[in-house]
Amino acid sequence: MLVKLKFKLSILLLATVLLACNRSESENNFEAVNKTATTTESDPEKLIDSRLKAMYPRISKYTIESENESYETKFKIDGSELKSVFDGEGKWLRTEVDINFTHNINPKVLAAVDNSEFADWVLKEKDLIETPDSIIYKLEFKKDNVEWDIYYNEEGTVLNREKKTIDVRF
Repeated sequence: MLVKLKFKLSILLLATVLLACNRSESENNFEAVNKTATTTESDPEKLIDSRLKAMYPRISKYTIESENESYETKFKIDGSELKSVFDGEGKWLRTEVDINFTHNINPKVLAAVDNSEFADWVLKEKDLIETPDSIIYKLEFKKDNVEWDIYYNEEGTVLNREKKTIDVRF
C-alpha cells in the first residue's frame, strides 16, 4: 500500500514539474507575442501567423477561421490538439489543449475533485486553457443524463460551473 502511494505521489510530482517547466518556457513566448502588438501589418491573419509561430516554433501547419471578430487556429504539437484564439487585431487571448491523461492535471485540482460532489462521476473530458494571466482546467463530468463543465484555477478553486442536461430519446 505504501509503495503504491509513493509511486502515485512520484507520478504526480513529475507531472507537476513537467507542466511547470513547459509553462515557464512558453510564458516568455506568450508575453513577448502580445507585447509586440504594435505592428505595421494590417492583415490580422498575417499577424496571427507570425505570433503563432513565435509562440510555438515547432508548428508546421495549422488552420485558421474567422469567428465573430476573433480568429481561431487549430494545430497539433507532439500529438496533442491545440486551439489558440486571437482577437480581431491579432492579439492572443487563449490557448486550449486537450489533456490526454489524468496525471497531467495539477494535483491541487485533482484533490479538489476528490473532495467534491464529482468524485464518483465519470471524468469525460479534460482541457487546459492558458490565457495571458492564468491557467484554467476545464473538466467535464458525466453521470446519468447530466453533465457538468467545472472550471478550476491552479490552486483547485472552482471558478465556474456549467450544467448540461443530455436529452436522451429512444
